Amino acid sequence: MGDIGRNGFLLATTVALLWPRYFFVNVAGKGVSGYTAITLPMLVGAIVALLGSGATRAIVARGMAHTLPMLLAIVAWSAWRILTDLTGLTPAASLMETMQDLVFTTGWLWIGMVLLADPVAMARLPAVLLIAGIAATGFGLIEYASGQPLLAALGLNRIAAGDANQLRAIASASSDAASGFRIKASFAHPIVYGQAMAVLAPLSLHYLLSCGMARRLGGALLAMAIAVALVLCGSRSPLIVIGVALIVYGVLRQFDVRRPARLLVLNVAGVGALIALPVVVDAAQDLIAGTDGREVASTQVRALQFQRARTALDQRALAGYGGGQAKYHAGVVGRNDVLTVDSQYLVLAVDHGLVGLALYALMTLAIVLTGARLAIGARDPGRRSILAFWTALVCGNAAGLSIVAIDDMLTFTYLAAGVFVAHAGRPPHAPG
Repeated sequence: MGDIGRNGFLLATTVALLWPRYFFVNVAGKGVSGYTAITLPMLVGAIVALLGSGATRAIVARGMAHTLPMLLAIVAWSAWRILTDLTGLTPAASLMETMQDLVFTTGWLWIGMVLLADPVAMARLPAVLLIAGIAATGFGLIEYASGQPLLAALGLNRIAAGDANQLRAIASASSDAASGFRIKASFAHPIVYGQAMAVLAPLSLHYLLSCGMARRLGGALLAMAIAVALVLCGSRSPLIVIGVALIVYGVLRQFDVRRPARLLVLNVAGVGALIALPVVVDAAQDLIAGTDGREVASTQVRALQFQRARTALDQRALAGYGGGQAKYHAGVVGRNDVLTVDSQYLVLAVDHGLVGLALYALMTLAIVLTGARLAIGARDPGRRSILAFWTALVCGNAAGLSIVAIDDMLTFTYLAAGVFVAHAGRPPHAPG
């Protein structure tokens, strides 16, 4: 892959993290998103790169062979989504929503597995994410200094297209905290911003533990950006996400489970974690619930959504109602009369049934186990560390989606899967 394609991919990754997914530029009466506008060329570019390079085809083929269970789990989940859309209440609308998601979100699996076969792009990607993370908090500080949501602070709200109620609801999310103004940077909600920064914490550690002053400085700057995000997003839930991400990263980076003694320690720790899970979940719920009026009300809303979802599933438990239907059956009217559901797993259960929820969980587990296996088997410490980061990111995203239904960071879960395919296709001794 040449410099143009390589730099285009790295730019696209930056846009995927920083472009507000709710922001569509009004062009000749049509709404155009920078995220979708740059994803499509990357999908085409991946096809061109695959057809034009025998070396790329060889890496991708080897990688797919070594990550086949993960890829089959992703295909099974995607196929089930389409099937349940066709049998749902609004087949055409549901199928359209799902196909858009498969192209613009799941499509990043394809983008990653092909374009990251290029070793230079693979080596530069972590630095790009580091810079993008720092830039995200830069946007947040613009919000904080101006006391306005990002689009208003930059004057971009004048050219924004989209549903007016939706845009007002997103804007008002910054000012609903009893403690004052909450920043959300370029994300749709302060919690999503906090969680997105939280999953980058292992990347900060990766750089802080690296050799070289410049790399350590970058890691320190990202750590400060994450700290600012966790404080100013005004939510406790990112603390759970950062905890999950750092634990997974630490275990995969430090434990060489090829040694029998360490494998025993890891197995004992895993069993202990399963036994402690009910206590941890209960404590996490208490942490999220909080004590002030807004947090208590939010907890009550979540309980109501859960009850509505259970009632809806009494009628269509296995296959659900089809994509996009959860808000009508489990949603609660929020700001500016917008229906919301506050857990992605409730959305998945109502939209695609309990079978769909199980397939999604299986897919996530397959991605995590693939990343863990590659990290544990990596001979190069740098390669091991970066694979541990990507695995931790997937785990952090999975934890975060129990608290929000805004799934923008799923792009990076699928990109992580693409990273794993590309890594699996390279020689074991290749550097990070």
